[in-house]
Amino acid sequence: MDLIIWGLVVFAFAKTLFTLVYCSSAYNFSLRGLSIKLFKEQVSYAVPLGLATVVLLVFGQTDKYVITHFLGREIFAVYSVGVTQLPFVDIIRNSVMNVIFPLMAEHQKNGEFDEILTLWRRATLKMAVIFVPIFVFLEVSARPFITVLFTEEYAAATPIFMIYLLVFLRSTVDTTTVIMVFKKNTFMFKVNLLALAAHVTLSILMFKKFGWLAVPATTVAIVYIQNGVFLWRSARLLGCSLWSVMPWGQMFLRFLTAAAVGVGLYFAYQIRPAGSFLELCVAGAGYFTVYFGLSFAFRFISIADIRSMLGRPAD
Repeated sequence: MDLIIWGLVVFAFAKTLFTLVYCSSAYNFSLRGLSIKLFKEQVSYAVPLGLATVVLLVFGQTDKYVITHFLGREIFAVYSVGVTQLPFVDIIRNSVMNVIFPLMAEHQKNGEFDEILTLWRRATLKMAVIFVPIFVFLEVSARPFITVLFTEEYAAATPIFMIYLLVFLRSTVDTTTVIMVFKKNTFMFKVNLLALAAHVTLSILMFKKFGWLAVPATTVAIVYIQNGVFLWRSARLLGCSLWSVMPWGQMFLRFLTAAAVGVGLYFAYQIRPAGSFLELCVAGAGYFTVYFGLSFAFRFISIADIRSMLGRPAD
């Protein structure tokens, strides 16, 4: 463990050093323009954001503490498999939002709120094309996914995994970028703090009344309420309604398409269950081929979108 921690420390130091060197060479980085006013402005933005992030990290571990405390390490081993998160989710979403954040900030500075809304809705639809079919595929393939990757000993983690996939589905909509653009990080911190308090209290109460599956269900419910509040606040900042802040109708069509293909996959599993990693990969290849074929047919995605994702200009 010591080596792992020191490895993380060295990696963080190297990343910081690289950032300083790169900024210095690319943008003539200098401390000459630093002033007390600028420092206070940065602190007023960064501190609430940092605190909100810390609270969110603690929030993400609360259910695990509850399971460990009441059920012990052996049950926690099964539970930890069920709450396995897909690492590329945050990578994709953060990459997209990091690209549009400066544009949204520029539009906010110029009072162009309609442009912010358009940019946000377009980014959400692009992420929906990727995240929604992954959600449906994993829901339908939950048991073979768990048993193939972690063996039959962890089959009991399947329902937990299926519940936690709803958190993955929520990742389709980024709910905090607009709040950060409008510099309302203190609001985000307060909401996260209330969500943490509710999570701790309700997780314990629901566990005692309904059992261990109530813990991830409580987590999902609070996550959706929390992000619903963020969406409501974002809608108010942009001067629009909660209904119009997201392209709900278009997102539903994408979900319906993915679900229809998922029904076909479900019946395919009844004929030939996926019992190995290769069979699971074949099932996934077949599912996504059909889904993206329909997405092209229904114009959910285009060649230009693919080229832009790969960083190539459209013809």
